[in-house]
Amino acid sequence: MPSLKQRFSGRRLFRAAMATVAGAVLVGTLTLTDAAARDNTVVVFTANWCANCREIVPIAREISGQNGLSIVVVDVDTPSAPKEAKSMGLEVPTRTLPQVYLFRGGQARLIFDGSSYIYGQQDAVRSSLMRGIQGR
Repeated sequence: MPSLKQRFSGRRLFRAAMATVAGAVLVGTLTLTDAAARDNTVVVFTANWCANCREIVPIAREISGQNGLSIVVVDVDTPSAPKEAKSMGLEVPTRTLPQVYLFRGGQARLIFDGSSYIYGQQDAVRSSLMRGIQGR
């Protein structure tokens, strides 16, 4: 039997690890086509090459779980990302990653934009996401 490293290489290894460790909902596994399905959901646009994304996604999962919210992680590099984003009424970000949206009351609101994020600021991210979720 091949080792895990042999079975999952590169991007597949990263996705398998994320799904295993964090119980991730990855692109293509959840389509949020109606407003009821999207309500109380956090959507994170990410890429596996983005170091800031790898740091922020676990924080978004933790805060979502603490606040009883669902989370969807969309890898912008997958072919299905535009379709997945469109099903939620969003567009795939073309500039800065990560981007975190909160769906409440049928509306999507950007609660975190990685444009000014500097790697290693986990506490600032937690505060920013909590403020966004609480509507402050």
